[in-house]
Amino acid sequence: MDEFADAVHARFDTVDLLINNAGIGVGAGFFDTTREDWDRLIAVNIMGLVHGCERFIPRMIERGTGGQVANVSSGCGYSALPYMFGYSVTKFAAFGFSEALRMEMRRHKIGVTTICPGLINTPILRTSVTRGARAAERPSGSRACMSGAATHQRKSRSTSCARWAATARSPRSPPKPTSPTRSRASPRPWHAGFPPAPQPSWPSSTMTHIAPPSPARRAASATHAGDTASTMSAC
Repeated sequence: MDEFADAVHARFDTVDLLINNAGIGVGAGFFDTTREDWDRLIAVNIMGLVHGCERFIPRMIERGTGGQVANVSSGCGYSALPYMFGYSVTKFAAFGFSEALRMEMRRHKIGVTTICPGLINTPILRTSVTRGARAAERPSGSRACMSGAATHQRKSRSTSCARWAATARSPRSPPKPTSPTRSRASPRPWHAGFPPAPQPSWPSSTMTHIAPPSPARRAASATHAGDTASTMSAC
């Protein structure tokens, strides 16, 4: 790794994108994973990320313009497999390493991405070691183990979808209305908040009762109106 980093920095000031993609697999349960298997898994799957970041990230920080780091974990980094015990453990560690590094590199404007691929036809299918009952039952070894990993991932997704569907159909969670109605409040009148206007209280002594005119008064008024009309005609 030192020689590779020196060769890169001899040609370029620093890198914009660093991809750490080292990984090996061991198809075995806990009791079938040997001490040598643990040493190799930790040295490659975990320390490979550490060595790559140690050699390249300091130059990215010194440049001061940010960058991006992509660490390859695995689908087993968030959905463990019992017959790939050590591999799952180290890929979980790779995921946690990337999460912690992302928070620390944020102030340097360096992003950190964790890639968790599923089953892909790469040389890891041929180089992985298989131990225990699975190796005795399936002579294809690591390929059968990785095929089982793909089946486990599909079942996990199917189980998650089934649980989601059951929860959605549960009577405890009634369906949401398609067109929710909102209660609109009546507009507040402009005079709201003002005290009511005082009503005048008239004294009883000022109230005058006006009686209707008598028949004699109505006749006199009619005669007076007729005299006024005759006078205006003569003029």
